[in-house]
Amino acid sequence: QFCSWADAKINQLNDRNFGSAPEGEPRLAEIEDLLSQFYEYKKNEKVTQLGASLDLETLFDNLALRLANAKRPAFQPPNPPSALEGKIDEVDKAEVERATALHDAKAVQNKFIDDRECQKFADIVNEFTAWVNSKKQALKENKDKPLEEQLQALEQSTGDHGNYDSFASRLAEQQSVIEGRNISNNPFTPTTKDDAAAVWAQYQQVVEKKKELLQQQIAEEAKGGLTEEQEQEVKESFEYFDRDSTGYLERRELRATMQSLGLDVAPAHVDKVMKEYDTSGDGKLSLVEFRQFMITKFGDVNSADEIVEGYG
Repeated sequence: QFCSWADAKINQLNDRNFGSAPEGEPRLAEIEDLLSQFYEYKKNEKVTQLGASLDLETLFDNLALRLANAKRPAFQPPNPPSALEGKIDEVDKAEVERATALHDAKAVQNKFIDDRECQKFADIVNEFTAWVNSKKQALKENKDKPLEEQLQALEQSTGDHGNYDSFASRLAEQQSVIEGRNISNNPFTPTTKDDAAAVWAQYQQVVEKKKELLQQQIAEEAKGGLTEEQEQEVKESFEYFDRDSTGYLERRELRATMQSLGLDVAPAHVDKVMKEYDTSGDGKLSLVEFRQFMITKFGDVNSADEIVEGYG
């Protein structure tokens, strides 16, 4: 009976069909269940059968002793104790091989799952990288557009933080899965969620710097390209010729200014200038209107001192 059990158990232990489920958690669960059954067998069934074999051995030894004392021939059973010991050795060998095969199969499934989870993380990284690169490319393509359009595009770009938050959340969640599986090295990407955060911070820094530069350029453009020094010269010139301190240059004051610049001061020409730059239509030039006039004349005027000198 013991030998029949041993032969059946060896056949069972040599079975390498470890499940029919697809690769991944289902197959891993099947293998872990087989391992659980295997160790349960060693703890219970194997111990019971070893006890039975020891009982048989003891029974055979007692019988042999009694036959010897009675001077009777020794009993020769079909399966002597040596045969039982051989069967036990075969069972032990089959157990070692099955344990090795099960653990190897489990390692394969774990690697499959590890690779799948790492690939998921890498896919999110690649998606994030492509998104950031597309935004960088858009900035390059906008560089030849008007400054206001470039600034508007940058303002819209900074409004994409919600999209980044979504990427960051997905990366953090998947990295947590990977760390939970004790994976320290992702074979599909060297990037971590912290690396992605650094990339986004650097991009944001570039955007903010470009916004500052564009705002400065737009401000300079609004000033007609005048430097701070030239702005001061325009103000000083205006205040000098605004003799009555009204905050406006009337026709006669404009004429004096034009004369200091060496321009034609014929009444018709003075009227033409007044009409062209008096955008408010009140018959006089404000500082803003005078500034526009001076922008067109700065090529011929070096400083407010020269204007004053010419007037004197």
